Amino acid sequence: MEEVQYKKNNLYSWCCADFGDTDLSDAGPLPVNVNLTSSCEHTLFSGEYRKEILLSYIDDINLMYVAMTRAQKSLTLISAFPDTLDRNKGLGFSDVLETFVSREQPMERTESGTDDSPVVTYSLGEEYDYDYDKMERKKSSAAPTSPDLDYYPLWPLNPLSEGGDSGEKKPSPRLRLRTDSSDSSRHRGNVMHGILQDVVVPEDLEGAVQDAVERGDISEEDAARALPMLRSAIGSHPEWFPEEGGVVRNEATIIGDDGKEYRPDRVVELRGGVTVIDYKFGEEEDRYRKQVGRYAENLRGMGYPKVEGYIWYVASGKTVKV
Repeated sequence: MEEVQYKKNNLYSWCCADFGDTDLSDAGPLPVNVNLTSSCEHTLFSGEYRKEILLSYIDDINLMYVAMTRAQKSLTLISAFPDTLDRNKGLGFSDVLETFVSREQPMERTESGTDDSPVVTYSLGEEYDYDYDKMERKKSSAAPTSPDLDYYPLWPLNPLSEGGDSGEKKPSPRLRLRTDSSDSSRHRGNVMHGILQDVVVPEDLEGAVQDAVERGDISEEDAARALPMLRSAIGSHPEWFPEEGGVVRNEATIIGDDGKEYRPDRVVELRGGVTVIDYKFGEEEDRYRKQVGRYAENLRGMGYPKVEGYIWYVASGKTVKV
């Protein structure tokens, strides 16, 4: 779906600022009544703003679903006419509707209006004739009409993917509804995180990659490249992926003494010690040390005497002990 700004006014919500690794990172939760508009996008409330955008997308999808599935006799849809149909920039609902009725349905098309304000009408069957004074349908001999289709084609709202040597763009197989404008490298890192989250022992890797493909998180081509990279990375650290004798907890929640919840990527209990590992797929950053150090400190506070923490830059193979 195309990126939009949340423009509702006076949408006040109680939010907690995300202090991250700022000087206020050790402060407790501080609820603030915030008007969640686009001005919040680059503030400490950006996470809440993005969440509100996602919820607004879901509300719109639900509304469209209800509107298009409750009619029993007749359905009329009115939509803005799309200026351009550039799916590289993402699709709005008017684009999806135009694509469906113009390419997939055997509908009659008529044009009216002016050059500056065109009106395009697609129709199927007879128009339902209502007596609007009584809100009743006038008598008619028209027979019910339905699309002559064996299936209902789906057009995902995310941009189209390249179609190989032919250069034709084809719809991606899954709907991906993302509310951030991050680049593909960040998205790729999130996908790799998700795959490793499902891996307890090395034998789990291939199934985790296939699950990501089936969810639409990663293409089959990208999966074929990612699998050997991840297999090699895991093979380089057998102590973090023990076949037996260890206890592995992926994405387990730790409640710190400050009352906050922390979720390290991987915690391994093995031979009387505990190792906490955080996966990274981007550039090295010093702030990750503080993050992993906090995980280790919390584990020591839980009574584990021997705790080690590592930042694992998976793609490069580099590890940093904290």
